[in-house]
Amino acid sequence: MAGQTELLSQWFQHFENLHQSVDPFYDPIETAVRKREIPDVKFERVNFKEGGLLSESREYLRIKRGDLRYDICGAPFGNGFFVSSRLIAEGKWSSPGLVDGWRFGIQAASDISFS
Repeated sequence: MAGQTELLSQWFQHFENLHQSVDPFYDPIETAVRKREIPDVKFERVNFKEGGLLSESREYLRIKRGDLRYDICGAPFGNGFFVSSRLIAEGKWSSPGLVDGWRFGIQAASDISFS
């Protein structure tokens, strides 16, 4: 039986005239989180369909620790680059009060500059 799932936060931003490919975008994020030596953190790349069955896929960087999942998407869009993120809790972590420390840690990790 699947546990409860809750979207805790969501963010998105379009950066006009930024031309970036996916790997140079995801690699520094992963490096920044690894430097913090957070126990039991796992990284993977996952693909989600943009729309229906025949639509293209977007690659996301998934950072997971226990029942918490942080999905980050970066992709070329129009004349720039689109970034989105979602923090999702599953099971016992689906109470927002329990994830404040995790949310703060991921926000600190995302405060990196792109040149």
